[in-house]
Amino acid sequence: MKNLVLITAPASFPITLAEVKAWLPIDGNENDTLLTDLIKSVTEDAELHTDRRFVSQVWDLQIGRVPKYCFLPYAPAISVQSVKYYDSNNVLQTIDPQFYTLVLSTNKPSILEFNKDFASYTRLDSVTIRFTCGYTTMPPALKRTLLTMCRLYFDNRSGDFSSLQSEQINSLLNQHKVGLYV
Repeated sequence: MKNLVLITAPASFPITLAEVKAWLPIDGNENDTLLTDLIKSVTEDAELHTDRRFVSQVWDLQIGRVPKYCFLPYAPAISVQSVKYYDSNNVLQTIDPQFYTLVLSTNKPSILEFNKDFASYTRLDSVTIRFTCGYTTMPPALKRTLLTMCRLYFDNRSGDFSSLQSEQINSLLNQHKVGLYV
């Protein structure tokens, strides 16, 4: 069992209103609210589909025991701030970073490897791994994907996507999907 808790939300979106307006192209401010909502929607849809986080953010991953290794659920991982666990006496402890290594990856989940065994108390949230993920600089291909999605969403505001348009969106996102077998 795992649980994810967002600790620090992104401070911005991966694409700006100005970039979307230039991509569409749109002049004036009458669609700014709609476009801002589209940016949020496209970002959420794309992050969910790809298992990536586009802007730096901090998460807690809660699991039931200290494993030998653990896949971090969102790419790209940047760092692990801490690993805390409840020991066999149900006392919260912090694992020294010398006892784990973060193996970074961009196209697969990053792996946190532990080089020591830790006896933990039996509870669902026995271990909390605090990690930062997201891009410091958004890859251009991913940015274009989000801008293209904004175009498709804007042109189909009624939500009536054709199967071809849905396939286009899935095809764009699948290029950036993180997975064990990608």
